[in-house]
Amino acid sequence: MTEEQIERMTKAIAVWGKRKNIRPVDFMRLMNWSHNYSWMILRGKFPFKEASWGRFICAYGMTALNELFEIAEIDPEKINADA
Repeated sequence: MTEEQIERMTKAIAVWGKRKNIRPVDFMRLMNWSHNYSWMILRGKFPFKEASWGRFICAYGMTALNELFEIAEIDPEKINADA
């Protein structure tokens, strides 16, 4: 991913979490992360990178990941394209 794509996905998960009323404690349990890390991800304070997508898909489904791509205005087919 490019730095711009990472930044967009980081912002997108914060927007998605607010839209879906995802609480950090629930996100923590589903993602099996610490409360602090979950809070930071959901508030857009820590990068949401490809390494986290597998857990995210298991917890929330592929539809949710596609919602993130839509919010971030990223074409999943171009995710590894150099900017």
